[in-house]
Amino acid sequence: MSEYAVNGRKVADSTKINFKANPKRAGFNAYKRYEIYQYATTVAELKEMNPVYFKADFKYDEMKGFIEFIEE
Repeated sequence: MSEYAVNGRKVADSTKINFKANPKRAGFNAYKRYEIYQYATTVAELKEMNPVYFKADFKYDEMKGFIEFIEE
């Protein structure tokens, strides 16, 4: 199991997440990627759906509040 530091917060592959509706500008690559990975329910699924830009997109989306971490 992997752990990641995202904007000062440690999360694991098993951390549950929820995304807001796609807030990115249509026609851009980031929008297209978000359309695919916004359905991920864990960090591991997000990494699998967006392997190339996982770290950058995850950090940006968390910083902008597009991702909600679900505490159990």
